[in-house]
Amino acid sequence: MANDYNRRPTLYTGVTSHLIKRVHEHKNKLMPSFTAKYNCNKLVYYEVLDTIEQAIIREKQIKHLGREDKLRLIKGFNPTMKDLYSEILSSTLRDRAPQAQTRTRSHFIPQNDERV
Repeated sequence: MANDYNRRPTLYTGVTSHLIKRVHEHKNKLMPSFTAKYNCNKLVYYEVLDTIEQAIIREKQIKHLGREDKLRLIKGFNPTMKDLYSEILSSTLRDRAPQAQTRTRSHFIPQNDERV
């Protein structure tokens, strides 16, 4: 997730088995969390993996990347760092494939924090 201040976003990496639900929780600050504290509201990157084990391994790989490598990864996927939530929401509603409900997602949640 990212707030509207994209000059120097802080990056958050997480893993979930239900991306749409989790992004909704972040956007609406339904749980006290890092993303709620720093007003994150844009999904800018995600990966779809077949198992939770693969997602956890990938999450750890991403967390060990340097900041510039993470930004290159995000911008290779989403050059303008636009919010992808509406796109994944509409594609899920359009496709409704059963396997889409069982896949695991890894996602970045950038937001503004000048400390990093």
